[in-house]
Amino acid sequence: MKTKKTIKIKAAGEFNSAEFIREICATSIEATLMILIDDKTHVYLEMRNSGEDILHAMEIFLSDCEIEETDLPIINLENCIAILVRGVPAKETSMERFVSKILETGNKALLLLLASPLKGMSIFLKITFAIILPANEEINETLATISMLIHSVFGITEMQVQKGWRAKHTIRKLLQGKHIHPIVLSLEQAACYFQIPQTYGIESIRKMKFPQPSSLPHGIEIGKLAEHRIGDCLIRLDPTKLFEHMAVWGASGTGKTTFLKNFLIRLSATDTKFCIIDWHNEYRDIANLCHGKLGEDILIFNPLITPFSINPLEIPETDNRDIIMWERIENFISMLRQLFVIGEIQESRVRNVLQDLYSQTNTPTIGDLIK
Repeated sequence: MKTKKTIKIKAAGEFNSAEFIREICATSIEATLMILIDDKTHVYLEMRNSGEDILHAMEIFLSDCEIEETDLPIINLENCIAILVRGVPAKETSMERFVSKILETGNKALLLLLASPLKGMSIFLKITFAIILPANEEINETLATISMLIHSVFGITEMQVQKGWRAKHTIRKLLQGKHIHPIVLSLEQAACYFQIPQTYGIESIRKMKFPQPSSLPHGIEIGKLAEHRIGDCLIRLDPTKLFEHMAVWGASGTGKTTFLKNFLIRLSATDTKFCIIDWHNEYRDIANLCHGKLGEDILIFNPLITPFSINPLEIPETDNRDIIMWERIENFISMLRQLFVIGEIQESRVRNVLQDLYSQTNTPTIGDLIK
């Protein structure tokens, strides 16, 4: 007697349909994929074989999915139409695209996919693909829409439409896991059908992927991990990452300044040029320890002793000067909005004045703007 296990797939990650179909053949598991479409997508997977623990056999292929054990939903078999889709699907077939198109039309539908391995043939499966529709007043229009979608997505022209008691009989048999007018497909062809659509109603699980080091560790050694108790865990920092944002946090007396001094001394050995804005004259004592010339490779400023300024309106002379000019103008106006309450009239005046200033020079100042 065959055992049966049914799960509902609530969220899906990287589900490999080709590997799943291959495992079905290897373990002699029969599977029914049910995709219920109303205002969103509901996906159920029923697996059957003579083994004891079906779910354990397939758990490696469901590891990226959030699932819960349940039963197949009860389907009202009255006033339904069944469409049996037969044929070899196109290689570019996407079940997700097909489900998305049905959702866009607002039609309700039930997709049933049955897959069973053929005895003694490890690379072929018996497949039944059926689409169940409610026989309402708009059924003719719905049939035309679904038929068009089948042709465009699957590239298949062979369909059989069943109505009345025949449709009811077919649906009942399919829900029991029995094939009706099946076709024989290869593993690759069957995988085109047997996909989990990540459409509305099915959350997408995206796992973080961390790059593996392709070579020996490199970068500036900045210390050891204090809480690492098995051997020495060295911490390094790639100097090229300093062109991105970086912050050093810590309570008073925990060594922020000491850390930065040692780091800057090591950084200078990489021929990296840098500027230190030193409000409290804490970094001048490392100038003689750094590689490079002070005043050329290494700049240390105390704004209280040596006043200096940065012109946020200055632009370089390049081929893209006009693009950079308008970016600088809009960025400057955006900064004004954050500092002051200004309206559209004021913004327009600032924009016009800056445009006029840039027609004369690449280095207008805020003082020029005020004048």
